[in-house]
Amino acid sequence: AGPAAAAIDLVLLDLNLPERSGKEVLAEMRRRAWSQPVIVFSGQLTAETEAELHPLGVSGFLAKPFRIAWSCRTNGSGINPFF
Repeated sequence: AGPAAAAIDLVLLDLNLPERSGKEVLAEMRRRAWSQPVIVFSGQLTAETEAELHPLGVSGFLAKPFRIAWSCRTNGSGINPFF
């Protein structure tokens, strides 16, 4: 990963993007050796989607709509999911 990636502490990634899927973006991040924690959010999260994304190192999932005070499920990566 380059210097730009090193400056990023956390990625919030929507699965439904206009030109690429969030899964494609996440796969590209991992191919480029970006190791930052990623929290995925979507209005259509399913158990199958979560299972597909876990091998790509997703740290947590957040269902839309959400409020400022939100919580998410994490995979034990040490992220405090409560804001």
